[in-house]
Amino acid sequence: MEPVEALGNLSEFQKCIHLLEENASVSQRLYDLVRQHLFKGKGIHDANIAATMTLHGLVKLLTFNGKDYKKFAGLAILDPSEQSSW
Repeated sequence: MEPVEALGNLSEFQKCIHLLEENASVSQRLYDLVRQHLFKGKGIHDANIAATMTLHGLVKLLTFNGKDYKKFAGLAILDPSEQSSW
């Protein structure tokens, strides 16, 4: 995909999403998760997503990588390939 096309896609995507703020509370929750589970590498990224979601009151995560998020209490994992389970 050419950069111009990618930027156009991103522009359209931004019209229909709401970005969640990564504030001090999210940072503290992320710190607590990493300390509790000793995450490293990509696990920290997953923990950041979980921390941001839960502190903003979101509980449903649509992902093909559900196994990476099973460790986070309070998240309902939805797999796009298993729509019947939603």
